[in-house]
Amino acid sequence: REGMYRCVNEVGGTGGAARVKGIKVCGKTGTAQTSQRKDHAWFIGFAPRENPKIAICVLVENIGFGGSYAAPIAGFCIEQYLYGKIIRNEKQLIMHAETDTSTSGERQ
Repeated sequence: REGMYRCVNEVGGTGGAARVKGIKVCGKTGTAQTSQRKDHAWFIGFAPRENPKIAICVLVENIGFGGSYAAPIAGFCIEQYLYGKIIRNEKQLIMHAETDTSTSGERQ
């Protein structure tokens, strides 16, 4: 649980795009390599950290890194589920995807 919290909330964590203001989100990003196409991006997580109300798994095929593509989608879903609305705007999702958040651990 602590590692999943740190992945999303610590500086340099690959799951930072899943952060939701006012909610302690926990999660893990990943990248599944394919032999002929772009890698699959994934994120698994839950929120809030204590007494979770939602568990989520996002898989985006043939797109790239989990932290860049799947984590922001998970953040939007968590936000919608727990707040009943999306607070941040779609530009934040696009801007994060354009900034590669991969680490050497995601590309082994």
